[in-house]
Amino acid sequence: MADRHLQHLFIDAGREVLLDLCDVARFNGWSRAGVAGGHVPGAVRVAPTWLAEPRGRAWVDRRLSGRRPLLLGSDADVAAAAAQLPDAERVHGEWSEWRGPRAALACKERLMPASEIAVDAFDLVEACDSEDAEPDSAHVPGARRLDMHLLEGPPDWNAKPVGMLRRSLERLGLTGRPVVVYGRDPMAAARCGVILIHAGLPDVRLLDGGWSAWVAAGGTVESAWRSMRTKALPSGAATDSPFATFDDVRALVADGHADRLVSIRSLAEHRGEVSGYPWIPAKGDLPGVRWGHAAHPESFADAFRDPEGCATPFLTEASWHRAGIDAALSPVFYCGTGWRAAETWFTASALGWSATLYDGGWLEWSSRQP
Repeated sequence: MADRHLQHLFIDAGREVLLDLCDVARFNGWSRAGVAGGHVPGAVRVAPTWLAEPRGRAWVDRRLSGRRPLLLGSDADVAAAAAQLPDAERVHGEWSEWRGPRAALACKERLMPASEIAVDAFDLVEACDSEDAEPDSAHVPGARRLDMHLLEGPPDWNAKPVGMLRRSLERLGLTGRPVVVYGRDPMAAARCGVILIHAGLPDVRLLDGGWSAWVAAGGTVESAWRSMRTKALPSGAATDSPFATFDDVRALVADGHADRLVSIRSLAEHRGEVSGYPWIPAKGDLPGVRWGHAAHPESFADAFRDPEGCATPFLTEASWHRAGIDAALSPVFYCGTGWRAAETWFTASALGWSATLYDGGWLEWSSRQP
C-alpha cells in the first residue's frame, strides 16, 4: 500500500476518491478538542466495518465507482480498511494538519449526531405509530412519545390543521428547549419534524441515524415512559412553515417554473410505471419536474443514507448538482404523501438551502388536478 501525506495531498478526482474513516460528527463539521470539524471536499465518509459486510461493501463500491481509494484515519482504522481494499493508498496525517478548504454543513444542528446530544439540554421526541409501539419499549431517557396519527391522517395524509397540532403538542410538556426528534424509522422522524416546524416550534432537529445511531453510540436508555404535564406552547400561528400548498405548486407549473419541483419518488413512480401506493390509483408525475434521486437507481435508503442509517448530505448535494438541482432553485421537494420528501428537506436544510416541501404530494395532485 503506497503512502501520501495530508499536508501535500492532491487527488485526481477522476481516478481517486478519499475515504475519510472518521465519525459522522467530525465529518459534518462538529469540532473536536478545539479543532474545527469538516472534511476534505469530495471525500466520502466510510466506517471500516462496512467493508466487511455485503451491503456496506456494495454501498462503498458504488461510491468508488472503479476509482482508487485513498484512506485517511487512525492506524487501526486504516489497517482494517486496507485489509478489504488491497489497492488502497494511505494518507498520513491528522485532520488538524489539513490546511486546504474544508467542507462542513452550513446548518449542522439540523442533523444532530448522537455524540452531541446531552439529554438534559433538549426536549427529545420519539415519533412512532401507536399501533406498532410497545407499551414500555426502550427509549432515550426523558423522551416523549408522539403518535404520528396525531399529526396526519386519512384521506389525504396531509398535516392536520395547526390548531389541532398545537393542542396535541401541548400534551408533551415541552420545556422550550430545542426539540430533537428520532424514531425507529428515520423517515417517520423527519416527517414528524417538519410537521412540528409547521406547527410553530422554532428549533427542531433530527437525531441523525435515529434510534439505531443512539444505541450504536452507547447512549443510555430507559424503559418506562415518564408522565408529562400539559404545557401551553408559545402563542402565535406557525411562521416560516416548510410547506408549500397545492395552490403554490399549481402556480409554479402554470408559470413555467415546474423545474423548481423535485420529485423524491422512485424512478418507476416518476416514469409513471407504478403509483407507488396501493391506495393511489393514478400513475405518473407532475409535468416538467426534476427527479431528485438523480443518478441513484438504488432504494431510497441507499440513495440518501449510509449503511448506518445516517444522512449523506454531501453525496446527496453532489448528485443533485449533477441533475441541475441546486440551492439557487429554492427547490420544492415532494413525494407521494410527504415522508420521503421530509427526509430530503432536512438534508437540504442542513446544507443551508432554502427549500420547501409540498405536503400533499402526488396523492393530492393526482386527485385534484385533472
